[in-house]
Amino acid sequence: MKSKCGQKMNKVVLDEYDFSDLAGLPVVVRDIRILRCAKCGEELMLGAETDRIMKQVALAVVNRPERLGANEARFLRGHLGLTQKELAERMGLHKITVAAWESKKPISPQHDHILRAMVLAKLMRKDSSDLLALEHVHTAKPRRAVRRLVVERLAS
Repeated sequence: MKSKCGQKMNKVVLDEYDFSDLAGLPVVVRDIRILRCAKCGEELMLGAETDRIMKQVALAVVNRPERLGANEARFLRGHLGLTQKELAERMGLHKITVAAWESKKPISPQHDHILRAMVLAKLMRKDSSDLLALEHVHTAKPRRAVRRLVVERLAS
């Protein structure tokens, strides 16, 4: 691959790289492989490397013991590739609820767990089909509906 100046870019490994702008969270990646032009100094990150790091960041966020903060909830939604409206629909919520998590209102423990489960499901599967979906389950009282997670495919 050639840089903007036309020179060949070489593979190098950086000790540390500030990945915060790409992740939207404070993230520093160690021992990252990039391409760099020796002449003009242009640096490019390989697409596969970016994907690998984003998956690692998502896994690190999901494994944090604290409840998700606004930036973390936004990151995980983005990692799922969903808009606020799409995530709200999948969780059976209003878009305003998702928007509130990403700005001012803390996410509820239940919604925190559901969002983490959706991300884990995406990280575990090999294809891009949906693994988790919410459905209405009617109880003995016809007016009341309970939401539950339904696992459609665990393994390929």
